[in-house]
Amino acid sequence: MQSRLIFSLISQPIIVISCLLAAAVLTCGGCGRDEADEGFTETGYAREISERAVEDSGKDHTEDEAAAASSVCVFVCGAVEREGVYKLPEGSRVIDAVRAAGGFSEDADRTYVNLAEFVYDTQRVEIPTLDEAEAMRLQGASDQEPAGAAQRRGTDGRVNINHASRQELMELPGIGESKAERIIAYRQAHGDFTSCEEVMNVNGIGEAMYENIKDHITVE
Repeated sequence: MQSRLIFSLISQPIIVISCLLAAAVLTCGGCGRDEADEGFTETGYAREISERAVEDSGKDHTEDEAAAASSVCVFVCGAVEREGVYKLPEGSRVIDAVRAAGGFSEDADRTYVNLAEFVYDTQRVEIPTLDEAEAMRLQGASDQEPAGAAQRRGTDGRVNINHASRQELMELPGIGESKAERIIAYRQAHGDFTSCEEVMNVNGIGEAMYENIKDHITVE
């Protein structure tokens, strides 16, 4: 009986100490996890999200610049459903510009303009009606009558846009059949050109095209 009492008195402090040690270990382990979790949330994870945001922002900005650099703006007018300025991918053709404008109107001449031509930035694409196209064809055919070589060519060999035939106008850089006929139609409607720069009043001939032909034309 006395030996059991002594054992009980000795074992109780040991049990208490063991419990306290176990509690301390659990508490420290929880603190370490909380600190680790807190450090992960506020530093590593936040930094990773920030870096990703910067990368994505730079990527989007670069892609937008590339898209803008590879597109052209074209003014589509005449016999189309919705006249206006349209942005098209670089390398598009006239038919793509017409489709962007809603397609041909009912009275459009679908064969007068070369639909396979490439479009360029600031270009004016004008689709004539059936009546307009027929008138320009007739005017172009009547202009085939000889006007004399001296009249059709300047003294320095340049093309006289006041008298040149359709074929001679088509020798100019970038001037196809439709633009040659428009030049002829313009001078028949308004009289002779008074200056070379006046050719820019013809539909489809802008500053860029004028720069290509100005050294090859005259109004003598």
